Amino acid sequence: MSKFGITANIPHEIGHVAQEEFGIAAKNSDYWNYQPAWLREGGAEFFKVLSYSYDNKLSYKEIHDLYARNIDTGCLRVPLSQMTGQGSYSHACEYTKGYFAAEYLVWKMASIDSLFQMVRTPGTDTASVFKAAYGFDESAFEKDADAYFAQVISSRT
Repeated sequence: MSKFGITANIPHEIGHVAQEEFGIAAKNSDYWNYQPAWLREGGAEFFKVLSYSYDNKLSYKEIHDLYARNIDTGCLRVPLSQMTGQGSYSHACEYTKGYFAAEYLVWKMASIDSLFQMVRTPGTDTASVFKAAYGFDESAFEKDADAYFAQVISSRT
């Protein structure tokens, strides 16, 4: 396993701790029932990538491109809408495609804090929590993020 895979996993796990802490602070301890797998794992991957970039003095573009070059294109066939609750998905797409969906969410919301907004938002189902947290529909976002992922894959160098 590469240095990226081993040492960078610590910030990934710290990202999960942060998700949990934001949920607890908001008295929303059951957030995990509604947070899509792509956001849970993709958000943690986002912190992994940022940390690796910082620690290795790489630009975000350099690490973004490195990540894109090394992911399985099989995730093109797995829509985000299928990466819902707990479970594992083919090609580990909740991590890899989830990372690009998280990146797209940060870009769309213009804030890294958006990765924690859903865990702080109480509710009873994923679609309504997502809409309350971000102000737009989850299904529309997932389609846009799927298209963004396809664009990233088609333009990787």
